[in-house]
Amino acid sequence: MKKLLPVFLILIGTIIRFWVASWGHTYDMNSYEIVGKIVTGGGNVYAQTTRYNYGPFWFIVLGILYKIAQWFPQSFLFFRYSIVLLLTGFDVAIFFFLKRRFSLKVGLLYFFNPLSILVTGYYSQFDAIAVYFGLLAVDCYGSEGSITSKRKFGSLALLGVSLIWKHILFAFPLWIAVRQRRFRDKVIALAVPTGIFFFSFLPFVRNGLSGILNNVFFYLSFNNAPLWHALMPDRLKLVINPYVFFFVPLILGAFLFRKKNLLDALLYYGIILILFSLAISEQYFVAVLPFISVYFNLIFAAFSFVQTLFMLLMANEGEMYVPALRMMVDRAGFGFSIQMILLLLGFLFALFYKSIRNFKAKEWIIALSCLLLGFVALNIIPNIQEDRTVSIIENAINAGDYETANRLYNDTQKSPPFAGSRFWNKLSRVRYTIEYYRRYRNAKDLFDSRTSPSGVRQIQILLKGMPAGFPYGEDVRKMLEFTNYPSTHNE
Repeated sequence: MKKLLPVFLILIGTIIRFWVASWGHTYDMNSYEIVGKIVTGGGNVYAQTTRYNYGPFWFIVLGILYKIAQWFPQSFLFFRYSIVLLLTGFDVAIFFFLKRRFSLKVGLLYFFNPLSILVTGYYSQFDAIAVYFGLLAVDCYGSEGSITSKRKFGSLALLGVSLIWKHILFAFPLWIAVRQRRFRDKVIALAVPTGIFFFSFLPFVRNGLSGILNNVFFYLSFNNAPLWHALMPDRLKLVINPYVFFFVPLILGAFLFRKKNLLDALLYYGIILILFSLAISEQYFVAVLPFISVYFNLIFAAFSFVQTLFMLLMANEGEMYVPALRMMVDRAGFGFSIQMILLLLGFLFALFYKSIRNFKAKEWIIALSCLLLGFVALNIIPNIQEDRTVSIIENAINAGDYETANRLYNDTQKSPPFAGSRFWNKLSRVRYTIEYYRRYRNAKDLFDSRTSPSGVRQIQILLKGMPAGFPYGEDVRKMLEFTNYPSTHNE
């Protein structure tokens, strides 16, 4: 009976994935159909569409599935569900891998995580394929030893295969390289997987080089860097850009976790990659699911719950299947920041669990005090200063002293806040009022000079849409009247 239990659970998980797939599909499924048409028509995907951003393996599979789908009356439905079936197969493969290397519980935590179900069933993203070949690669690697052995060379080749599917593990060759003692072995660890990845594009370079460069190597997805936006104080954002925030932890991780076995290192790589990523979308979280499953804790449970709500809201706007969620969460302001903070806290808890468990009361007080002081220094104090700056400008506006308000606002632009930062958003309260005042001043200068017809038209443009309660409303009225009597203008 115990042998039949995994089979029964896999059947349940598969049914759930197909049920989720019945909800509908995303923009990416339409992209898959476009790619399938190009492949079956003998075209070069990289030359004929911007909607493909990966190595060649996935478009070859899409071409095969699309060709088969044309034999059926409901070809798109067959195409859609055949992709779900394929991706479910790789979820099953990861389940058995985690069951074999860790436990049945770990495998089930991956297979029944709602994120895994939604990414495969509704979003139909194929990150799990790249993750599976990465797991196979580290499993094949075995114990430490000469990297020139057939076993380890095969492991590096499998890592290259993972990159061709989707280049999630693009920096992991570095993690292998830093473990090697000899320079030659370091070069081999870097060159074999990356070389396989680069060579996979050679058949498509002739007409598709521009597409390969722009849509694969330089593609940045949403470019939203959620943890950087959530944690980095505005002043530091001017010094530490998202690229530094992303690449430094990836490189440091290679050295910090080089003593761990390679499978554990891969799990750590996955969560570091996503935590500090330049861009996050729903499917990217598949890369952290193996780590979450192995080091599961209540914080990771909270992360999975919150991200599941978010993904359900994204599915057909959340209106058809979970209408109550729109009342629970303000979708407009509900991005990835909460999830990333929970993911970071869960990672830190897993990383320092033994140390945390052995902390004494005095050590807890010191550690929490340092965290609190750091938070105050980096966030609260600058926020108080920023609020005071904005208040002074607002007071000047309320007093009708627009000259002073304009001067104070100009002072803030000498060291301009990062666009989209907290201080930038606070200044938006006064930015539009200052802009109206500047438009008024420019129009008044033109008016006082009794400008040419082109200047008259410029006055009309500058004063268009001025708010009704603008303090210089009488002057605005006079200038608008002036623009209606061209015969009085001095030519």
